[in-house]
Formats: sequence, C-alpha cells, structure tokens
Amino acid sequence: PHNFVEEIKIVEEAGAQVTPDNLKLSTRTHVTLQSHRSLDGATDKVGSTAQGIGPTYSDKMKRVGLRLEVFLRDTWRQDVANILESHNKELVYFGREDLIVEPNAEIKRLEEPIARLQPHIVDTVNYISDQATAGNTILLEGAQATMLDINHGTYPYVTSSSTTSGGLALGLGLPPTYVSRVIGVFKLPMTRVGKGPFTTRLSDDEDDILIKLAGEKGTKGSEFGATTGRARDIGWMDVVMAKYTHRVNGFTDLGLTKLDMLTDIKKLKVCTAYDLDGDRIKDLPADTAAIERCTPVYTELDGWDQDIYGETDFDKLPENAQKYVRFIEDYVGVNATMIGTGPDNDHMILR
Repeated sequence: PHNFVEEIKIVEEAGAQVTPDNLKLSTRTHVTLQSHRSLDGATDKVGSTAQGIGPTYSDKMKRVGLRLEVFLRDTWRQDVANILESHNKELVYFGREDLIVEPNAEIKRLEEPIARLQPHIVDTVNYISDQATAGNTILLEGAQATMLDINHGTYPYVTSSSTTSGGLALGLGLPPTYVSRVIGVFKLPMTRVGKGPFTTRLSDDEDDILIKLAGEKGTKGSEFGATTGRARDIGWMDVVMAKYTHRVNGFTDLGLTKLDMLTDIKKLKVCTAYDLDGDRIKDLPADTAAIERCTPVYTELDGWDQDIYGETDFDKLPENAQKYVRFIEDYVGVNATMIGTGPDNDHMILR
C-alpha cells in the first residue's frame, strides 16, 4: 500500500487527477506487506525482484492472504497484526530475525496509505461486467511476460500468476468470450532479467551490439530492470518462442517495439530452430531443463543503416526493415499491426 500511494502521487504530480471515479481497486486484490518482502528476500532461489510477490501468492493459495476488502472493515488492524506475527515466526525459522517486522510500527505506517486507498476499493467484477454489457471498449494490460507464466513459462523461473491471455478471466472475473482481440507485444531485441534459460542471449563476442542495444541506464528505452535496476540480458529475436507464445495466447495482432534500435547492425539474427542434444527442433520444449540445453539455430537477415527513429509509415521503412518485420510475421503467423520506432507514444507505425 505504501508504494502504491507513492505511485499515485507521482501520477498526480504529472498533472493527472486520481479519483475513485477513474481508479478502482478490486476488493479481491491481495495485499503485499513489508513482511512479505522480508520473506522474499530471505527465501528467494529463482532470481525474483524480492518485492514480496511470491510470498503474497503463497498466502493466497494457503487461503490466509490479506485482500483489500479487509481494509473496509474496522478489524483490519488485527487482521494485519495476525499475518505479520505469522510471517515473523517463519523468519525466525529461517534464521532471519534481522528481517522481523514489528507489528505495531507497521500498522501505524499503514494508517495513512490505507485511508488514501479506501475510497477506491470496490467490487470490480460487477463494474467491469456492466461496462462490457453496455458495449464499452475495455483495454486489459497484462503484467509480466508469457514465459514468466506460472503454468506455461520456464518453470520454476517464473512469476506467481497466470500472465497469458487466459489469466484475464482468472484475474478479472471477465468471461473469456468477452475478449475479441489479443495483442502480443514483442521487444526487438528480446530481453530477460533474473535467472532462467535465454537461448538467444548475445554471445561474448557480440559486446558491441550489447552496448548499443542496452543504452544508458536511466534513459528512455535503456535495458535495466524497472524494479531492481539490474541490467537485463539481451538476445536476438526468437521466433520459436514467439510461435509458442502465440499458441498459448491466441494472438490476433503482434506489436513489435524498438525496431529503431536495430539500425546500423549489418546482420540481424533470428532464431528459427533449436539444436537439442544433436537434434534440430522447431518447437519449444515443455521441460525447462531441456530448454537450458538448447542452442539457437539462426537465420541471418541483412540490416539497414537508414535512420527510422519516430517513423510512422511502414512503406517508408528501408526495404530490409520491412523484410525483417515480414519474416517475423510469416513465421509466427500473425500480422504486426503496431511497430514501435521510438520511446514516445507517437513513435508508432499502425497498420
């Protein structure tokens, strides 16, 4: 809650007014406390952001989690105290008494942010259903990426939620039949932060390309984790994985971002198959351990040197840039209707 209120302040300082009319928080949303973050830091083994997400979902599945609806009750302070005490016992078990959260101090710290959030807490299931029934357009943005999905990602190097399009129904209580369009967004080049397999990660002899694509930390489009600040790993476009993500999401459109960053790279590699223990395969293995043994089989495409920063017309792209986009479209089997050519909202080709 503390962090969320800080983010509200940032939005308001940027000139937007945040009210219960334009920001609604589901009563069913699970809350991450400081003790969740302490547990995450004490137990993480898979390279998470250590922000308490895993322990929050663990409480959810054990049916002891704290949902926002709790803060509409007069007894919320006791509910928070109970879960903090439970977490502190776990920290003692792990030998991390140094991470214990003092309940009274944490409850006092929560007073102000909870008061700020209470007017925004509503039953969003009925709200969204009413909007859909009225024929209004609803845009749903998923968090994380398909390969971090708890069911279909590179387990165990995943997040704790369903990040595929099917997770929309789970998270929002919105019937999947209501969804008419699914847009799969791919970054060019691909990136990953944290542990887990990354088949097309740039090799040691491609440091010059890595430096170019990573950008300078703190600038728009630079490849450093938004939460942790860690440098992201960068790799070539992997259409084997892209095709797999299409299979589990059912994309109707592709969105390709950062095409402009590929300018001035003479040869662009696209992974079109894997070598697994001497066998060439074109489908992503289901076993993460098998993915870790895969090496990429690349198709090389000619690059371009024409500056395309901010371009909004596909036909004005260099021929090789157009070929690169069409190569991805043909392999995945979905048209790219949005192509980013810069960091700003209007740096976009719409097709």
